[in-house]
Amino acid sequence: MTYTNQVLKDLNVYRARVMRMPSKTCYSYHQDYTRRLHIPLITNENCFFVIDDEVIRYPADGNYYVADTRKFHTFVNASWEERIHIVDCISDKWEMSPV
Repeated sequence: MTYTNQVLKDLNVYRARVMRMPSKTCYSYHQDYTRRLHIPLITNENCFFVIDDEVIRYPADGNYYVADTRKFHTFVNASWEERIHIVDCISDKWEMSPV
């Protein structure tokens, strides 16, 4: 967890959790108060975000990804397998930079 802990510290996240999404499920279409940092641990091509009508897939490749979940969005796990990822709330003071 050295890499993960360093990312959380560097980006000054204030809430982090491991989330498990069962197969064949999705979230409601909603907005969050802050952007979210995602570190996919187990995922596949049938797991994706829809943010402002754009489909976005984040692979479990060791990188982290910032999603602007202040926009309307949902997440879909349309596969037969569960998805596991770490999700963090990012302070509004943090400047987004490309990953």
